[in-house]
Parts: sequence; structure tokens; C-alpha cells
Amino acid sequence: IMEGTSVNLTCSSDANPAANYTWYKENRNPDQPVGKDQQLSFSSIQSSDSGEYYCEAENELGRRTSGYTLVDVKCE
Repeated sequence: IMEGTSVNLTCSSDANPAANYTWYKENRNPDQPVGKDQQLSFSSIQSSDSGEYYCEAENELGRRTSGYTLVDVKCE
């Protein structure tokens, strides 16, 4: 991914009732999520955004965590 481009990561589930989504970045405080929507959007991604991201889908019946997605941002 080139620095300055827009990037969207999307989390989905077939939960019923519908899930609430939370995004996290690996090696960051889990009490400080990086997003609270189904989609995590970067309008102009920076090299500091590089890392592994994962989402959590949760409803009153339980919680599931996704695998990691590697975001590797290259400088122009």
C-alpha cells in the first residue's frame, strides 16, 4: 500500500442479532481500539499506520475475533 492512499478494512459476520464491531491494532493497548464501526477507514494512510489489525464482532450471545490483516505501508 502506498502512503497517502485511501484504505478500507471491512469486518463482517452473520450474527443474529446483529453484531457490534471493534477494530484493534496488534501491540496497542486493547483498551484503546482504533475503530468502532464495521469498516476501518484510512483516508490518507501513513507509514505509522503499518501493522496488523483485527476486528471483534460482539452481540449479547457472544464474541468472535477475526484473524490478523497485515497493513504494510510504503513511502513513495
